[in-house]
Amino acid sequence: MLGGKRARREARLMVTEKIHAGLEANARLMAGASPDEVIRTYRRRVAANDKRLSKPYFGGSVRKRKQRIKLP
Repeated sequence: MLGGKRARREARLMVTEKIHAGLEANARLMAGASPDEVIRTYRRRVAANDKRLSKPYFGGSVRKRKQRIKLP
């Protein structure tokens, strides 16, 4: 929680996604989906999250600092 607004937002999103994924997996199993199908869907989403979170600043734009030129 020391990561600032961006980290708190990501933590909230992560918890919300986990709850949603659990409810969806339960519903799919009750509707007759195979466990393999549910796991395959879960792995796809995990891979997408991993890709998103591995970007600098959670996919946000990274500001580049302008280099200052020293005059003689």
